[in-house]
Amino acid sequence: MRRKLLLLLLLPIICGLAAKKESPNVACRDENGEVVDWFYMYKLPRIHMHYGARRNSSGFNYLYITSNNYDAWRLSTHEVTSTESMPGKLLQPLFDDERVLLVAYNDQKPNSNSSTPKAHAKGLLATDGVTAVWLVHSVPRYPEIPIYKYPLTGGRYGQSYLCMSLQGSEVDKVATQLRLMVPQIYYTRTPTAVLARFPILQQVVEGKWQREGPFQNKVKLETLGGTKFKSFAKSGKEVTELYEDVIAPALDVNLLVETWRNGGGNLETNCTLNDKVFNIKEIKEQQLQIAFNTTSDHSKWAVSQESGFKFWRWRVGGADWLCVGDINRQQEQLVRGGGSVCLKNTKVAQLYRQLIQGYEPCPRKVNETSNKKRPRED
Repeated sequence: MRRKLLLLLLLPIICGLAAKKESPNVACRDENGEVVDWFYMYKLPRIHMHYGARRNSSGFNYLYITSNNYDAWRLSTHEVTSTESMPGKLLQPLFDDERVLLVAYNDQKPNSNSSTPKAHAKGLLATDGVTAVWLVHSVPRYPEIPIYKYPLTGGRYGQSYLCMSLQGSEVDKVATQLRLMVPQIYYTRTPTAVLARFPILQQVVEGKWQREGPFQNKVKLETLGGTKFKSFAKSGKEVTELYEDVIAPALDVNLLVETWRNGGGNLETNCTLNDKVFNIKEIKEQQLQIAFNTTSDHSKWAVSQESGFKFWRWRVGGADWLCVGDINRQQEQLVRGGGSVCLKNTKVAQLYRQLIQGYEPCPRKVNETSNKKRPRED
């Protein structure tokens, strides 16, 4: 009788433990090290305005939102150089676990001053075969492996991050995009049993790139929590402007784009197409009173312009897209591989829109063609 009573008392606990999902080993992490479906980070530039005063900071502070909390941007108490930061919490455990496959790519490798004509792309793909992480970022010479370290050279300018927690079944979809982009891979760790599950990723690791068209591609990705992303990629084998030729027409939206504007060959705002593409000029986070010009920013993101119509406090219709990726709107990058990953989410898109203090308007003669120089066909 006592045994039966004890069994009845323990049965709910046993069933609860059996039903509880085991936390994935490979997944995005928040500041507490807890698993999140996705996160966005915005590393602030060293020099920016803070509450109306010019601030010369360390250059390693960052704003963030996660899938569990994205009502407003939060300013982290950690610096991105720390293993207690969100990327530190994510990456160091992955580096330490020899069972986890790693592929890291960057057009500017850690501890190197050289660059590559391959894709203008930066990121890291990790998987244990069951779940996976795809980290897309804009930081040159990062991350160092196997000890997490943020480069001192990465402090001067703003930088962007997107992390996605994926099922293992999504890994070869990501690999398809990498195989098209042709990134510079600077680090691989490929446990045989794990790599064998992903034939397309194996081609990427072996440098067997896509040589024939089509030279643009779009794939749908789904996170562990069911969030749907769209990944856009382009090859360097044809002259393509990622935002106006690929993303804007595919999503059928006007885009406000923030990318690197220092250097030559900047492409101007283009209003000649059905879906316009505007260059952002200034960033300001109103709540925290943080502001800086796009010339202090190395991040790469785009948000759809508000559309539809407003009914009292709500906007009806339209599309709310936010994209984070690799490519700048510059002449030289028309023939570089790269991509961007887009999320349709009203709250996230609005958080990025609210950062836009100013953007470059349509040129006066909007009927003029874009200033992209297309190669002459013989």
